[in-house]
Amino acid sequence: MKTHRDIERFDHRVKLWLLAVSLVTIAVLAAAALQENVFQDWRQIRAEYRDRLEAKATDDLGRTALDLFDVHIDQSYLPDLHTVDRCGTCHAGIEDPRMVDEPQPFTTHPGRMLEIHDPARFGCSTCHQGQGRATETADAHGTVAHWETPLLPTPFLRSTCTRCHSEESLHGPDGLLALADHGAPGPGTALLVRGRSLWTEKGCAGCHATNGKGGTLGPELVAVGDRVPHDFDFSHLSRDVPRTPAYWLEEHFADPQSVSPGSRMPAIEHRADATALTAYMLSLRHPIADIRPWRQRDDALRDDRELYVQYCSACHGADGRGGDVPSLHTPMLNNLDTLAVASDDFLRTIIQRGRSGTDMPAWAEGHGNLSTEEIDGIVAHIRTWEPKGAEPGDASARAGDPERGASLYRGLCAGCHGLAAEGGIGNGLVSATFLAVADDRFLADTIVNGRPGTAMPSWKHLSTGEVSDLLAWMRAHGPAAPTREEVEAASAAVPAQEAAHVGKRLYALRCASCHGKALEGGIGPSLVSTDFLRAVDDAYLYRAIVEGRPSTAMPAWSHLRAEDVAALITYLRSLQRGEPLDLDFEVARGDYVVGEVHYRISCAKCHGEEGEGGTGPQLANPTFLSSASDAQLFHWIGRGRAGTAMQGFLREEQGPVELRVDQIADVIAYLRHIGARRDLPLLRTSPGDTAIGAHIYAGQCAGCHGPDGEGASAPQLNNPTFLRTASDGYLAATIVLGRTHTAMQPMVLGGQGIGQIPPENVRDIVAFLRKWETTPGRRRPRRIAEVTPTAIAAGRESYGHYCASCHGADGRGGWDEQERFAPALNNPEFLDAASDGFLLATIARGREGTPMRPFGEGADGIVALSGNQISNIVAFVRSWQQPTDDKGVEP
Repeated sequence: MKTHRDIERFDHRVKLWLLAVSLVTIAVLAAAALQENVFQDWRQIRAEYRDRLEAKATDDLGRTALDLFDVHIDQSYLPDLHTVDRCGTCHAGIEDPRMVDEPQPFTTHPGRMLEIHDPARFGCSTCHQGQGRATETADAHGTVAHWETPLLPTPFLRSTCTRCHSEESLHGPDGLLALADHGAPGPGTALLVRGRSLWTEKGCAGCHATNGKGGTLGPELVAVGDRVPHDFDFSHLSRDVPRTPAYWLEEHFADPQSVSPGSRMPAIEHRADATALTAYMLSLRHPIADIRPWRQRDDALRDDRELYVQYCSACHGADGRGGDVPSLHTPMLNNLDTLAVASDDFLRTIIQRGRSGTDMPAWAEGHGNLSTEEIDGIVAHIRTWEPKGAEPGDASARAGDPERGASLYRGLCAGCHGLAAEGGIGNGLVSATFLAVADDRFLADTIVNGRPGTAMPSWKHLSTGEVSDLLAWMRAHGPAAPTREEVEAASAAVPAQEAAHVGKRLYALRCASCHGKALEGGIGPSLVSTDFLRAVDDAYLYRAIVEGRPSTAMPAWSHLRAEDVAALITYLRSLQRGEPLDLDFEVARGDYVVGEVHYRISCAKCHGEEGEGGTGPQLANPTFLSSASDAQLFHWIGRGRAGTAMQGFLREEQGPVELRVDQIADVIAYLRHIGARRDLPLLRTSPGDTAIGAHIYAGQCAGCHGPDGEGASAPQLNNPTFLRTASDGYLAATIVLGRTHTAMQPMVLGGQGIGQIPPENVRDIVAFLRKWETTPGRRRPRRIAEVTPTAIAAGRESYGHYCASCHGADGRGGWDEQERFAPALNNPEFLDAASDGFLLATIARGREGTPMRPFGEGADGIVALSGNQISNIVAFVRSWQQPTDDKGVEP
């Protein structure tokens, strides 16, 4: 009985518990139903929006909008963007201008963004991030555990534009950001633009690659904006900080060593800049769709300075005097002596290939991925740090002081050219034939601009007066030309027949190679034209012989004795047929502006666009024009020159074009005008046959000058700077005359040298040499130092005495006594890029502003080494270089 009552009591309790559980279940289900159907965030927000919409429904259009509005989930399915977006459920008023003053989430979307970004096509989470499918506020904004892309803070909103648009199309005054902001950049745009500018200004790309382009000292920054918190190391940050990429990036920029111990990255000084850089980093994203803007901007080809700043300034400094990256030992690029000896090829090669074993990475395609054009742009910017240099055409030996020039020569030039200019590392400068064919402009250009790739550095810090002083000193080493009076006296002292006989022999020896054995002309003009000798007086012939025609093949024969000049003039006069022409008349003063028109129509085809010469002689030659009177010029233009292609232009001469007397006067005025210019162009367009020239060069010249003109026992000829400076006449005259006191002998058939080149083929050789002036690619450098066991042994000893204390016994670099770093010389890329000339000139000249002192004679260094000793050091340094079959021309 008792057991039965116990069972009844238990059963009663179970029923009570079941009732209670049922009631709780019903309550939970009721609550869930209410939560699901009444109290959900989106329903309440949607309902409140309907109330606000009802308050604004004051017209038929507003009431229609209210009638169409319903409390339901507003979902956008975006297959192109691989997402579903429900943000419009709560943010229902983003396209309603009446909601502009309402608070979030009811307000209108600011700016003009939705005019070009339809929410039905793009959604909201595409730009704002967050969890697009969620309908609860916290879930939708992504501020919940394990959601890796929470809603972006407002300052970083523009960082997501690169999900659809290329970076280049976004920026700039006509970029898509400016279009979207309607000319009034919002804070997000300004921050992103500032961050992108800082990326360039701070030279971040010098260490970090983005999109496959950049340096390798730091990690590659690929799609940083797509990374999630797990991709960042928060172990060195406090536990209670936000675990977001934006927070980590900003803290890292502000204090890299604290966030990433061991980092070499310098800290960003201002927090605002760190925030801006963070915005830019977050914009580095993979595109999620192929949605291109209606126009593309090409921002790839940036100006030279921007290229340098972006990729080089972090290490080398914005001004080339050192960067901000701690513990980096980078050479100073903005150094007068460095720029004076480093050719463009040297700089280009170092940038392309880097320096293994150092922090200098390679930047060529496949490494830093800079294009050839971008590398050339960086080199061009580095060149802007050089002084402009004196204008070569403004320097003149006549304006210089040889005593001041001697002082300059001893300090700047003697270390390479010898104390007496006899030659050493550099060429000898006292050769009579060299001084005869090299005019002041050629010499000044060589001094100012040097010969890149050779031992001749540029001296761009010299003033025009100092260059003139050096020219005066050089000219003083040549023999003084006999005066006109001395020549007249010599002519009177010798019978005309005897003098003519001597003059004939002198002509055959000195002049026939250019003017022809019978004076018929060749490289030089004919001298037996029936009216040439009748039109000129002895003074004209004297000046033509003694002063030559600068920049043409006619040298200045100033080293001839007065008796020899007199004999040549007498010989030429013996060939004259007929009485002198009566040219004692005045030519009316013409108008050079009108004369230029007639010149270009009637004369330029033969004599060059600016009188520089062509198939006809050079007319814009100051020496020629100062020798010829207006009457002589009028006669040659009007009557022509018999026996040549020059026909008369007066009507009765029936030439190719008819000119009146006044028009010829205008042409003469134009010739006088261009003859006074200091920037006259050089004739550098030889009409010769390059194929014939190549064949003759290979047989007669390559043995000394190298098969590719790179130089061997003789100087380099394929040097663009040399070819730009040397006129066709200079090259032709050097081939014909040779170079006294050197191994360069006269090369023309019939001369006193070893050559057997017919005179008519000299132009062919010049035309072949001209091809090297415009040949693209790196030129193979000339090997100047003799790399023999004897030279290497002597160089090793000198290197140990003078170089090893800074550069290391093995050439791997090191520190000097003042804890300053000396770069490695035993480096394959450096040795391949540096010509012997670069090494020789650097040792002789030193590097001002660095511990590298000059070692050349007369340079006021720690010790004065001879040219041979310096060459031996270069030979020893070269012994570290591995053999290569590189032809020296980059593809």
